[in-house]
Amino acid sequence: MPKLLPPDISKAITANPNNLSDRQKLFLPESIASAYAQDERPMTWPVEPELNGFNELPAVKYRNHFVRTHLSADLDHLLSVYININLVDLRNLLSLVANEVLRNPLQGFGLELGAGTGAVSATLCSLYPGIHSIIAVELCEEVARGLIPAVSKKVLGDCSAKVVPVIGSFNCLPIVDRSVDFIVEMGSFHHSSDLAATFTAAYRVLKPGGTLLCLDRCHPDTVNDEEVSRMLDVQYSPDFLRSHGYPEGIMLTRRENGEHEYRLREWLAAADEAGFVQGRLISLRHVPLKRAMRGLLSLLPEYLRRYLYRTEDASPSLFFHWLRHLLRLSPKGSGLGTIYLAKKNLTVLTFYKPSGGPDDEI
Repeated sequence: MPKLLPPDISKAITANPNNLSDRQKLFLPESIASAYAQDERPMTWPVEPELNGFNELPAVKYRNHFVRTHLSADLDHLLSVYININLVDLRNLLSLVANEVLRNPLQGFGLELGAGTGAVSATLCSLYPGIHSIIAVELCEEVARGLIPAVSKKVLGDCSAKVVPVIGSFNCLPIVDRSVDFIVEMGSFHHSSDLAATFTAAYRVLKPGGTLLCLDRCHPDTVNDEEVSRMLDVQYSPDFLRSHGYPEGIMLTRRENGEHEYRLREWLAAADEAGFVQGRLISLRHVPLKRAMRGLLSLLPEYLRRYLYRTEDASPSLFFHWLRHLLRLSPKGSGLGTIYLAKKNLTVLTFYKPSGGPDDEI
């Protein structure tokens, strides 16, 4: 098992961190990685009280079943369902983010919160030789035990143990304060019911000067509460439920499935409350050629647009974003309107834990 800190040090460091008892011991990232390298058995961490019985939540229960029944047959299909992007396009996306957003290359010990397939962790390990390992925290047990190791093996081969799966919650991290070099999440924080608590938990374990990289869903502040409620009340289609392993015939809304629709001000407020400093923010948009051409045609008079092509889902700006990408011209600035083309629609938010404070050293 991973080594714990000596009891006196552990007690001093714990200081009642989020959702952790003062009596609960904290682990060093390197000890977690070392233990997994020896036996490749994921640890199981306690979860916050409100998640007791989490295995019966629809998003967890049916996802576990889906992975259990499909893992041995079709890994690529599982990846397409989970992250809606293939491994080559994911690598290109993360390379773009590394070049355009991050201040410095990722290195040392990392943490992926809500890791899902572990594809992000594995791809980052393949991109950054300075990464020692990434602890991939995932609530679904079958995903952590089966899918993450399989994906890591596919991406990293003999170095697959650099991705360390852990069964646990991103709000309850039994890790030593200020011991993680960087944290990443893709499409998981919008499942948090308390975004401020999630950011605070991440802030506690991150080293001063460390990076929190969020690739997630973020709406502009112009989206009102009624629109948010409407999006959450949308029922999943039978095709979606079937493809994701849910039983046929059930009725499930996005709200019931643990989704949230956070606006930019809510993301930034949660990060600021935790103590983070904001870095660069960009938007990633998937703009296929046909849609880009519809954007170009939308410049024509309306009667010609009606005659030639329907362009309601496109705009001139889409075409110009596509053209700029074709010419390899990087947009400047920061914000939701700073758009790069990729094979997945995401907002990239970067945050940094300030360094130079009195508590920088453990």
